[in-house]
Amino acid sequence: MKILRNYWQFISLGLLTILIAYLFLGTGQQLPSLQKIMIYQFMALLVHQSEEYIFPGGAGLVINRGTYREEINFKRYPGNTQSALLVNLSAYVPFIIGIICYRQIWLGIALAFFNLMQFPGHVISMNKALKTWYNPGMATTIFILTPLSLFYLIEIYQLGFASGLNYLLGLVAFIIIVSLTVVLPVQSLKNPNSPYAIPDNQVQKFDKVMTWAKR
Repeated sequence: MKILRNYWQFISLGLLTILIAYLFLGTGQQLPSLQKIMIYQFMALLVHQSEEYIFPGGAGLVINRGTYREEINFKRYPGNTQSALLVNLSAYVPFIIGIICYRQIWLGIALAFFNLMQFPGHVISMNKALKTWYNPGMATTIFILTPLSLFYLIEIYQLGFASGLNYLLGLVAFIIIVSLTVVLPVQSLKNPNSPYAIPDNQVQKFDKVMTWAKR
């Protein structure tokens, strides 16, 4: 279980590789356009997770040391490897459902909101807290997550699916998804003495980013 907690991000990288092969080397291009966009949305999330935890990595420390300014138990509080595992892997579930049920426009809207939520976090608040011009996850937020989500919202508008009801249901679903996949794991596992410490390699990655990204 410790290996999974420390290296779950390579599952995301593996899934990303499989989806790329399916879409561009397999029969994926024959899928309906909205379903392909949902796959791209999921792939964008996987790339985002890879930027956060593989290259350059160190995202686990961003909130602990940046937002919460934790200087003593920053490897364990408020985030730790157990909560990071649950937050990131549980996010697979709504995205996979969204791919399968791509005709449920309200769910697509909820997932677009979920990805768009990264923008104020990574681009504004985290940089402000860390006094940096970059943090792990920001590049994919700006160049992949945000454009893809906006593209989806434009696409459903042009197809005539952007009804007020779909947006209302999407907003409710977005709140539920964030509550279950982000708020619940982090808050329920928040413990200054957590046994699930962020590993040293992630701390080193964070320190390297801070060295060249400080303003």
